[in-house]
Amino acid sequence: GLLLRTPSVRFSNSRTERIACINGSQRAVRVAKDALLSSAEVSVKSEPETLQPGEEGDLVITLTGEKSEKIKLYIEAEVAPRNREIKIE
Repeated sequence: GLLLRTPSVRFSNSRTERIACINGSQRAVRVAKDALLSSAEVSVKSEPETLQPGEEGDLVITLTGEKSEKIKLYIEAEVAPRNREIKIE
């Protein structure tokens, strides 16, 4: 499935951070935020929007509200369940 370079992001001076990723599956992958488990103060999209098999791209994570200790981000994509959470530091 989707392989991430790192499982976390740290917002310092910017409200947008990127994580390099690659689609390790045999199918096209689209990434979305799991709205039920994720905080409203953060959003995620991939560039390109659809990652073809073997294609590299970026997850673009944007802080849309105030940063707090309780922000959670879970993605919906073809990824192992334990790797769905992206830690916000």
